[in-house]
Amino acid sequence: MGKNSVKKGIFKAVLCIFLVAVPVSLLLYWTGILPCTRQHFLCYDSFLSKAWDGSVERYPEKLPPSTEKLTYIYYTGWLDKKSGISFTVSDSDYSELKESLRASYFDKMSVGNEYRRYNDAVYVFDGKVTSDLLEKEELGYLKQIFRDPAENYTIPAFRGDNIGGQRCIVEGVFCNDETNEIVIFGFMDVFRKGSE
Repeated sequence: MGKNSVKKGIFKAVLCIFLVAVPVSLLLYWTGILPCTRQHFLCYDSFLSKAWDGSVERYPEKLPPSTEKLTYIYYTGWLDKKSGISFTVSDSDYSELKESLRASYFDKMSVGNEYRRYNDAVYVFDGKVTSDLLEKEELGYLKQIFRDPAENYTIPAFRGDNIGGQRCIVEGVFCNDETNEIVIFGFMDVFRKGSE
């Protein structure tokens, strides 16, 4: 066998691998199996079109005009989807937006205490963000968009899932009253284990 036929054989093998690997990789990416993280989007609308897929309905359609320092996180992998945004707003927009986001959770139920179970979900209102909460609810990815340590944030509204199952939604709003920062997030976990 000559050198040319060996080179042709290697070229054909590499070409076959390439022709199989590229379509398989694209298929895995589009189906959400292949892990992928994005933090850069052209605008809020392009982020919203990715993140607002029926699993998380809490992202506002428009952000206030005073929005600054907008950062994003979007992850898909192993059929899970995680998303979040962080931004700061003026004092007047902060109070109004914080209350309206909180009300969007409160309107789903008629409760007045800070911790309540409802339809297989756990709701938390007016709590404190802790490292334990982030770890337990698999929300550590939000540290990439936090501007301060987790303990500086409060929880105006949070919805967790304590039953587990095929499609569990964890979503909420964290706020930093010192910096007028609002963090909105959603996490769809496939085949999540329940927690009590």
